[in-house]
Formats: sequence, C-alpha cells, structure tokens
Amino acid sequence: VEIIMDGGSLFLEWRQSDGHVLMTGSVAYVFDGIIKN
Repeated sequence: VEIIMDGGSLFLEWRQSDGHVLMTGSVAYVFDGIIKN
C-alpha cells in the first residue's frame, strides 16, 4: 500500500509469513527533546 503524504510517500507491507507490518519511506529529523518524569 502506498500512502501519499505532504512529506512524501509511505509504503506499508504486511508479511503474511510472520504477521509483521513493514513501513518504508523517506525520513526527516524534525524534533529533539527530553521528557522529564
């Protein structure tokens, strides 16, 4: 499945052999932070 988004396409593939879902596509670094308890 190809999902077309503003930042590019995201591809989803379901592997029937092991039930895993693979997501592939371009990436961009958009955030850095620390979560405090």
